Parts: sequence; C-alpha cells; structure tokens
Amino acid sequence: MDERQISLIKHSWNHILPQKEETGGLFYQTLFWDDPSLRFLFGTNLSPQIRKFMDMMTFIVDNLQPFDRLEKELKALAHRHFQYGVLAVDYDTVGDALMKTLAERLQEQWTPETEIAWRNLYRTITQLMLNSLKSRL
Repeated sequence: MDERQISLIKHSWNHILPQKEETGGLFYQTLFWDDPSLRFLFGTNLSPQIRKFMDMMTFIVDNLQPFDRLEKELKALAHRHFQYGVLAVDYDTVGDALMKTLAERLQEQWTPETEIAWRNLYRTITQLMLNSLKSRL
C-alpha cells in the first residue's frame, strides 16, 4: 500500500468511528446474511464481539505505518481464529462483508480509489494471517 492508500483508509475510518457500534452491528448482520453458517462461531451476545472487531480495526488503521508493527498481533489473531474454527475460505466472506459495510456507511465517500485501498489492506492482512497458519491449514 502506498501513502495515498493509507491516507484514504485513515480518512475514511475517521468517518466510521463516531458510529462504530452501528457499523460493527451492520458488519455482523451482513456477514451472517452472506453466510448464516458462520453464526455458530459467535455467542448469543454479539456486543462484546462487535467491540473487539471495531477495536481491532481501529488498531489496524492506527498502525499502518510501519506495517511490521501489526504483524505480531495479526499472526496471534489468525491463530485465535483458527482455534475458534475459522476456515481459510471464511476470510473471503469476511472481506466481502467488510467492503459492503464500509460502502454502506461511507456512502459518497466510498469512491473507487477508497475501495481499492481497503481491498489492498484486507488482502495484505489476509495473506499475512493465512501465511502464519500454513502448517495448520
């Protein structure tokens, strides 16, 4: 990711933060609509999970430079997800739900350039996480 993409991600995330609980709720609603089988991975009370997800997304956005700061945390996250039963194929579903959620929340700020930046970030994160699990998948 280049400086412009990082700037777009940070700027767009700043618009999400005031509505982070609603955005997190929309993300999980979208995720479960897209793949109802993933619902079993989560407890009945989604509020703590929504907070964890939004906090992790904020941590990621806040630590994009230098990216190597994120590596340790993302690898640990990948291993936790593996223990919970998350499969490699689920990462695509999560990415699609995230993009739909961002598009819905950002509206006119969800430009093609912003979408490309977020897709590049998600692809980078996914590759790092899945590569850390290669021996387990």
